[in-house]
Amino acid sequence: MFESHVIIGHIGDVRNNEEHKLVSISVAVRQGNEPPVWWEIALWNDKQEVLDKLNAEKGSLVAAQVFGVHAYAYLDDEGKPQASLRAAVHMLKILTPKTPDNTRVRRA
Repeated sequence: MFESHVIIGHIGDVRNNEEHKLVSISVAVRQGNEPPVWWEIALWNDKQEVLDKLNAEKGSLVAAQVFGVHAYAYLDDEGKPQASLRAAVHMLKILTPKTPDNTRVRRA
């Protein structure tokens, strides 16, 4: 048995690693002017293929069921401390609709 969470947000970046893909997801927090919470999720094996087949790209809205959540601290490009949450993916679904020519609708 393991703890899992469902996150819904927009893809910010996709990076390839030797063993897996790392996908950054921005999840909006609607409390005042709070900045979004950034998640970095790891896609292993067949989950990588799903992302490729679904033609997900930066800005695509996704839902992910994740597990193994842990916090990650780092310094941004300006040297300011930042944090994100990291997790592995159990299930991934692209929520951004496709257009008739089979491309994704882009977020404005």
